[in-house]
Amino acid sequence: MARFVLVHGAFSGAWIWGPLTDRLRAAGHSVEVFDLPGSGDDHRPASEVTLDACATRLCEVLASGSEPAVVAGNSMGGIVATQGAARCPSRVRALVYVTAFLPKDGQSLLDLGAFAGEFGVALVNQAQSGGKIAPVDRLHNLAGLLPAVAIDQATGSFKGGKMLFSI
Repeated sequence: MARFVLVHGAFSGAWIWGPLTDRLRAAGHSVEVFDLPGSGDDHRPASEVTLDACATRLCEVLASGSEPAVVAGNSMGGIVATQGAARCPSRVRALVYVTAFLPKDGQSLLDLGAFAGEFGVALVNQAQSGGKIAPVDRLHNLAGLLPAVAIDQATGSFKGGKMLFSI
């Protein structure tokens, strides 16, 4: 059976994967979920919530297992999954994008239209100033997640891996 690592999107936590986790485990798969920095039960300060911190956290989870994993990212989790796979490609068997952002090398959330229009500019400005950007319990520094991803230009994906798509 396969090992799955599931990456949630913005403004949520590992809990979003509950129903899928139950079904995958019932089918005999190994499933790991975790909270990204500043989300769910991870209460680090908003100033520490960055793409780098999120990709590092994913790579830590991937390193904790004995075999490469199928990594599934949802929404903004697609950015994190892509950057994590680029950093620790030997730990990733495949990538699955579940209604997720699918960046190319050098693209950021802004490039993908995640914050289009005046409303998006206001959100980014609030994030950069440390203000609340959504009706959630704590601050989210979305500006920290805006840097572009860096993936292997030669293959257009992570080295040796396969990219799968899901809608």
